[in-house]
Amino acid sequence: MSNQSKKSKQFFASTMENHEITRRQSILDIFEDFYPNHMKQDEDEEKEVVPEPVCNNCTLFIGDLIQLPVSKIQKNAVVFLGRPVSEVHVFGFVIRSAAYGDCCIYYVDDGTSCVQCKFYPDESSLVGCCDFELKDGAVPEGQLVHIQGRIHIIKGCVVVIIKEMDVLKDLNLESRHVIFLDWLYKTKYHITELTRAENRIAKLFRKPS
Repeated sequence: MSNQSKKSKQFFASTMENHEITRRQSILDIFEDFYPNHMKQDEDEEKEVVPEPVCNNCTLFIGDLIQLPVSKIQKNAVVFLGRPVSEVHVFGFVIRSAAYGDCCIYYVDDGTSCVQCKFYPDESSLVGCCDFELKDGAVPEGQLVHIQGRIHIIKGCVVVIIKEMDVLKDLNLESRHVIFLDWLYKTKYHITELTRAENRIAKLFRKPS
């Protein structure tokens, strides 16, 4: 066997090994960049778990987010676990978009429900969109996005004002996001009963009998 063939086989084996390591990377590692506030691990796992304050950068299923009661003590906030939430992460597909005045309006759906998100070019930033040649936040419908934004209450309904929007190319992140939220609800929010949104997700992922 020639040296070139040996090198090719070694390179192929090394590439496959690296691919397998990447494939097996944990869900929590994958989402650490997206949700750093939620990924703080306890140094001593035997210590009693204390819920973190849930006031900003909260991550929820959209179906749960839009049903939360509006805060009576803080403007443009909802109440989750007894605390006001003014900023959130939204993760889902753009199912509809429209230009309105000085902003772009996106309707984002994660499988549990849909929420309206507003993108203001002067206030919002767009990441990972080099392939689309986008202007003023014109993300195409059907695109998977991760949004960080602040809550705005309009006529009693939750609207997300986009601070940063990531355009995601890996569609596998959708199912990984569901798994991550399941972990988040149980270990950080300490919600043991299925929420309405989780029930809907469970039906979507249920194997046919």
